[in-house]
Amino acid sequence: MTNSSLKPPWESMPRGTCRASTLTRAKRQLTIAVNFVAGSRFAHPGVAGEHPVHDTQIKRLRHLNFFQHECYLQVRVPRVRLPDGAVRLAEPDWMGKLDGFTLLFEALVLTLCREMTFAAVARLVNLSWYRVKAICDRYLDLAASATDLSEVTAVAIDETWLF
Repeated sequence: MTNSSLKPPWESMPRGTCRASTLTRAKRQLTIAVNFVAGSRFAHPGVAGEHPVHDTQIKRLRHLNFFQHECYLQVRVPRVRLPDGAVRLAEPDWMGKLDGFTLLFEALVLTLCREMTFAAVARLVNLSWYRVKAICDRYLDLAASATDLSEVTAVAIDETWLF
């Protein structure tokens, strides 16, 4: 993830400030630091307008692999102060639906799960079977809640199970 692929106000930290990226060969991990431009304001769902940053939290998100290295984004996520005085997390739009992953990583896992077992996907992406299942469950729940079944009048069930 380079500065050119991040949209403002997000940016990877420039070289010379803290650590822009760290490649650990022994662990086969790449960590990329992501920050936002100072003075930025952020929107929050359900509240009109953009709001000032109150403070930040560091989130570590699993991203797509960089060649044979697992890639993580270490993101300074802002908490914004809303007009009613509440402080809420303003998550970037590329943060996944399950804590600890980017949307691209979750999309990869979902794509692989269409063709492989959870155990095979877990081995391939170096996660536990439970985390792979949790990603799939989260998106199934979101799809089910967005489905309008108000016009369904009959349901048929086949007793044949395919695994």
